[in-house]
Formats: sequence, C-alpha cells, structure tokens
Amino acid sequence: VLEVIGGAGAIWGGAEVFTLRTANNLPLWRWISVGVGIFCILRFCIQNLPQQQDLGDTIGPAGPWSLPLAARLRAVCDHPFHYFVRAKPPPVDNKD
Repeated sequence: VLEVIGGAGAIWGGAEVFTLRTANNLPLWRWISVGVGIFCILRFCIQNLPQQQDLGDTIGPAGPWSLPLAARLRAVCDHPFHYFVRAKPPPVDNKD
C-alpha cells in the first residue's frame, strides 16, 4: 500500500514543492499522479505475483515454518505477501 500511494503522493508533493502545481493546472497534476499510481500498483502486482522459483524458498515443504530461521527471515524480507498471505498456519500437534 505504501509503495503505491507513496509513488502517487511523491509526484503530487514534488509538483507542489517545485511549484509546478498551481490552481490553473490542478486537474493535470491529479491525472499525472493517478497515472503514476496505476503504474505503481501494476509494479506491485508484478513483483508480488507467485513465481515458480519462489515456491520452494518462500513456502517450504511443509509451510514457511518448516524453513530454517535464516531462510524464513529471507522469505519474509524478499516476499512478505507470499509469506503472510499464501502461507499455511504452522502444524498443530494433537497429542491427547
């Protein structure tokens, strides 16, 4: 979310700081910001789409909790969407 809104907001705010945005051209800069926001959301989606080579490193054979600590941390940093959204909860031992 921050990557997408931050990209559009950077254009809007940058135009304000450099006094490019005036009362006469507000709609133009609004559309430029929307365009950059659309580009940023497409970039975010492409970056976070599951890819075949990511499955073993990110999810692990029995979910992300089966990965060693270093690989788990790398998976969280490299692909947080895969790790938190697609991951299964850790297995529960039912020893009753």
